[in-house]
Formats: sequence, C-alpha cells, structure tokens
Amino acid sequence: LMDLGTKIPQDSIISLSLNEEGNMLVTGDRRPNGQSIVRPVAGLLDYSGIHKYLKEEILSEPYMKEDANISVMNGSGTAGVAQSFANKLEDLSFMVGEIGNAPEGTYAPIEIYQVSTDKTASAAKLAQLYGVTLKTTTPPVPVLGTTDFVVIIGEASAAE
Repeated sequence: LMDLGTKIPQDSIISLSLNEEGNMLVTGDRRPNGQSIVRPVAGLLDYSGIHKYLKEEILSEPYMKEDANISVMNGSGTAGVAQSFANKLEDLSFMVGEIGNAPEGTYAPIEIYQVSTDKTASAAKLAQLYGVTLKTTTPPVPVLGTTDFVVIIGEASAAE
C-alpha cells in the first residue's frame, strides 16, 4: 500500500476536510469508558451527511452543489408513487423537501415546475432525467418558501 501511495502524483490527490468551519460533519466525543472517538455530527452511526458530502465533492456534478429543494407530489392516485420518486431523487443527491399528493386532476406522466430560476444546473439535470421541458407557470400546489422545483407524478408514471 505504501508503494502504491508513492506512485500517485500529488496533483491527483484531493484532500477533503470533515470538520472545517461551515462544514462540520464530525465531532469529538468521549465514551463512558473514557475512550475518545470521532463520530458524525448527525449522530452515532449516522453517516448520511458524510456520504452526501463525499458524493457531492467526488462526483462534482454542478447540480449537486446547488442544493435544490424539490417537492414531489403524487398526481397518479397510486399510493407510494411520490415517495418512490423522492427516494430516487435523493439517491442522486437532490434534496427532497415536501412529499405529498397533488390536487385531483389530470397530469402528464411527469410535470416539473421550476419555482426558482437560480438553480440552472438542477433544472438541466431534472429535464435530462425525465425528458421533459420544465414549466415556469405556477404549480397547482402551494409551495414552501424554500421550494425550487415541484415534480408531479401523473397516472402513466405510477407503474414505473
């Protein structure tokens, strides 16, 4: 392993801090038996914040750094569809805020409303993922102040 380390050029090594100001992902702690440990700030054995950070930094896709807040609404009438799509978005490092049901109506298989115009990389990624043109009209659901996009999953998408 030591030999391998000497063969990697210095400019190919990326150093990431897990405990710098403004990005505290780990903290020191002392166990009841006196042992000193370093643990995730999110909680003992909760590495989700560290995983997200590493994924963002290593994969370096521009949309990941925007932290777009996406609401996912089920317009299909089939239980669990919005949660399933939200999970897929989270797997891609999108931040999902609200998950719920869209008002009764007829929806395209996927409708994406762009509430915020400053998350351009996220908008491009969502359009690419779903193969749709994002709508800039007002979504048919109330949106929270932090919401950047609203995704409505329609009837035809329920089986996907």
